[in-house]
Order: sequence, then structure tokens, then C-alpha cells
Amino acid sequence: MKKTRNTLSEKKILIFLDTLLMGGAEKQAILLSGYLKNTEKCNVEVWAIDRAGKGAELLDELGVPWKLHPLDRYAGKIKRIKELIKLIIAIRKFKPDIIMPFTYWPNVICCAIWNFTGAKTCLWNQRDEGRGVTNHALEEYALKKAPVFVSNSEEGRLFLANHLNIKKDNIRLIHNSVNLPNPIKSKEYWKNTLNINEKHFVATMIANLHGYKDHKTLLDAWKIVCDNTKNKTPILFLAGRFDHKYEELKLQAQELNIESNVRFLDQVDDIAGLLSVTDLGVFSSRFEGCPNGVLECMNAELPMVATDIIGIREALGDDYPYLAAISDYQAFANHILTFIDNDDLRGKIAQMNLRRAEQEFSPQKMFSNYSKLIESVL
Repeated sequence: MKKTRNTLSEKKILIFLDTLLMGGAEKQAILLSGYLKNTEKCNVEVWAIDRAGKGAELLDELGVPWKLHPLDRYAGKIKRIKELIKLIIAIRKFKPDIIMPFTYWPNVICCAIWNFTGAKTCLWNQRDEGRGVTNHALEEYALKKAPVFVSNSEEGRLFLANHLNIKKDNIRLIHNSVNLPNPIKSKEYWKNTLNINEKHFVATMIANLHGYKDHKTLLDAWKIVCDNTKNKTPILFLAGRFDHKYEELKLQAQELNIESNVRFLDQVDDIAGLLSVTDLGVFSSRFEGCPNGVLECMNAELPMVATDIIGIREALGDDYPYLAAISDYQAFANHILTFIDNDDLRGKIAQMNLRRAEQEFSPQKMFSNYSKLIESVL
């Protein structure tokens, strides 16, 4: 049987990120870079504007070259032009076939300059529901020059079509993927480290502590849960980078007198290990595209309580019943309380979530969709 030729082999691909600190969009882009390099045998590099972090470590593990190319997003017109010229020269030296920016600012920069770099094309990757838009002249120019748009969610696609006036047939929908690795540490390690046992009911939210999430509503709901749980001790783990909301949330937990029931863990490397000792995934947010924190809990075979917004409902399914309206901490708490003393319900919903994660959000599905798209645009 004749072997099919790999049409992407040796294609040069530049993935451009805002930062190499690990967030949901960064993780998806980095995993994709590893697939393109190691499976499709592309020549891939990942560049970022600033700050190496966990993303850089993951790139090193995947064997994908990376570099920082600083840009001042608040620069004046003359300085910005000079910086863009330097970036164009750097990209021309790499000679990519395709440029793939992820997140808003890289999208604007790369789509504005790609046709000066020698690249054949550029993809605008919409990774959220539309935050960060400025209506700046450079943004308007970039939108006109972007050849193809990709969104990881229906919310993002609607934003591109309705707010940025992008033609719907020029927007491709490619969902995020999720595939938790095996836990690094055992359940016993995590139980001992976190000082939990069978008397605790553990809920976990995986999200960096910044203003686009809604940890405040979750903490208000957790106060109600703590006041109305008799047979278990509720413990809430907040696993995410301590961004600008950390101090405010810590103070809120103290004021609600639930600081002993809330643990701020910072960024956790072994997410699978943490979720192995978790009873319930929770995710409170006001704005989402396709949230990795929800997908990871689904893949870990956990039931979920979350905010009822398009991106989260797209992840969990249109008919998922355990969602609360934005800021409705009472409804959020009621859903959590429903699960606490009902092992059968937790098991049923957990299995349903796992099946959906495996069917709709597998890495192979995302990787295959991107490979097909790259082939088609090249």
C-alpha cells in the first residue's frame, strides 16, 4: 500500500504568543507546536513578547525552540513602527510558511505585518470571547489584512462575526483539546500534603486569579456551603497563578470567616494529581471562550458546577443542569450542596463529563483540524 505523503513535513511554522507564562491559550498553542514538530515533522518555533515561565519549560520538554521578542504595547507611534520593523526583519530571517499568533495582541501584530515578512499566510486565533479589543487603528488594519480566522468557541466566533464584522465563512471553529497526563504524585501524597481525608468534601477551581474570572461569586457561594454542610468539612482549592486579584480574594475569605475552608495553591504543575483527590470541579467566570479549567475537570472524571455562559455550556453541553447565572452565588451554592451527600449523582455526572471530553475535545481531534486547516491555507 502506498504511503500517504506528509504534506506538512518541513513546513516552517511560527507560533507567536503574548507570554510564556502558562495560561489556557498558551498551553493549547504549546501542545499544538509539539504535535506539529514531533508528529507532522514541521520546523516550528514559538516566539513570545515577554516573560518566560512554565510554558518555556513545557516547550523544552517537547523539544520546540522558543525565544522572546519584546514589544512595548504602549509605545508611541514612532517607537511602535521601529519595533514592528525589527520584528519583520526577524521573521524574514526565519522564513516561515505560516504565522500563527494566539491571543489578542499577537493577533493584531502578526496579522498587521505578515504580508511584509515573506510568509505565505497568517491565522488569527481567537482564544476568548472578545476581551481586550481597543478599536485602535493598528487593530482595524490587522483585521482587514488577516486572511483566515480561527475560534476555539462559538462565543468567539459570534464575537468575530457580530462585533468585528468578519464574514462567517472565513471563521473556522476548532475546539480546545484536553488530555490530562498521568498524575506525577500519588493520591496519598496529595492527601498528606493537603491534609485532607474522607471527612472532607473537596472542590477545586483551576484558573489564574485575575479579573476575567469570578472567584468572588464562588467564595460567596462557598460561605453558604460551609454554613449548610453537616456531615463533611468543605474544602475549596483555588489552583491558579496569583495575579492581581489574589490579595482581594484572600481578604474576602477572611471577611467571610471561611479562610480555614479555602486554600490558595498558586499554580499547580500536577493538575491530574490534585484532581485525583477532588470530589467536585467548580468554575465561576464572567467571560469565557472554551475554558481549559472546565475541560480538565471533565477529563479527570469529575462532576462540575459552573457559571451559565455560552463558553462553559459549550464545554459541558447545552442541557447540562448544574449551571448558575452570573453572580448568582445562592444558585451556585445550591448546586454544590446537591452533590455533597449524593455519591451516585456525582458518579453519574462524572462519567457523562468524561465521555463528552473524550468525544468532543480530544487532542487528536484538535491537532487534526489544525493540520487540515494549515494544509488548506498553504
